[in-house]
Amino acid sequence: MRRWAACALGCGLPLLSAAATGTPATALPQHVDTSNLTNSDLLLATLYNEHRVLYAVLTTLAMAVFGLVIAIAMDSLLGQLGFRASKFERRE
Repeated sequence: MRRWAACALGCGLPLLSAAATGTPATALPQHVDTSNLTNSDLLLATLYNEHRVLYAVLTTLAMAVFGLVIAIAMDSLLGQLGFRASKFERRE
């Protein structure tokens, strides 16, 4: 019964949104105002405005590096507290 209700709801939502009346949607502005930015904020905003794919690659790599730094720091902290989360340790 739940599966049928979910299917009906999933099929009905596009019909409800298509039947909605009102003013048509306009495109969102995808340009950052750089008039009052300085230093790294200006660099990132300019990169976002002019090279969107390079900005996406840079932010993805930065998130990966920050995640790795946090993981290493937490592993070190937990190691100092006596917790070892290493898979290389074998107990025989």
